[in-house]
Amino acid sequence: MNEAIHVFNQLVSFGDGHSLIWPIARATGLAVSSVSAGGSVPVGTWTYAITEVGADGGFTIGSLPVTATTTSGNQTVNLTWTGALGAVSHNVYRCSGTCITSAGLVNTQLAWFWVGSFLTSPSFADTLASPGRVFFPNTTGTGVTIANRNGFFGLRVQLLPGPFSQLPSCTGIEGTLGEVTDSTTNILGATVTGGGTHKGTVRCDGLNWTLEAISGPSAAVMVATLRTTAATTDNVTVTGLTSSGHCTMAPTNRFAAADIASTYISNTTTNQITITHPASAGRTWNIHCTAN
Repeated sequence: MNEAIHVFNQLVSFGDGHSLIWPIARATGLAVSSVSAGGSVPVGTWTYAITEVGADGGFTIGSLPVTATTTSGNQTVNLTWTGALGAVSHNVYRCSGTCITSAGLVNTQLAWFWVGSFLTSPSFADTLASPGRVFFPNTTGTGVTIANRNGFFGLRVQLLPGPFSQLPSCTGIEGTLGEVTDSTTNILGATVTGGGTHKGTVRCDGLNWTLEAISGPSAAVMVATLRTTAATTDNVTVTGLTSSGHCTMAPTNRFAAADIASTYISNTTTNQITITHPASAGRTWNIHCTAN
């Protein structure tokens, strides 16, 4: 489940224990029933909390948190709790360390991760190594919502940037968006892996995470045009392009459109690309490039 959807559901919530419409109390009795062998939860101390989900999709405020400690031989954390009357499902969150305020509530200023989403049973076995990061819903008060007793307010959505390794598996969550800080590619539509230097928005296509938009210096787009000559290659000046840059082409007349399969960028150098095409003049193209 992506961050945008999570924040939407969080904001379609009353901060006093209500979801959007239904008066639902927060979950109670959250406890660590055991820490067992197997699983991939990293070794350390972890804080857990629950939110309840109403039939309208809104989240309640967070439960009182509990902590668990994992060791090299025991890396599955088993949780149980008592669901609230009227809740249709439950969400489970995890934070690294003791993420509890002096009042005994969830500390929302720290980094929380969504380890269990829309569960229908009030129990969960956390085995995850790198779950997706989220904003934790409000723990008390009215908070920031798009709906409260005084009317509706505007939706606020924010994606939390992080390394590719924090994204969940793409299987079964097609359309989910994320924000990565270490993509190895800055080519729109390309499959994303971690360990690189590019920042951008990624989208799950149901199988892989692909680059939806780029940000930062690599997002600078350079524009050029081409009207082909009767030769089989033409050089096009693209000011600011580097030899590691990437370009895309789009036909702008019907003759160029007919040559798509046989027209391509055959070489990229500083400030210039070479385009190979059929030996026909008058084919026009728009060209968009990124610096690296």
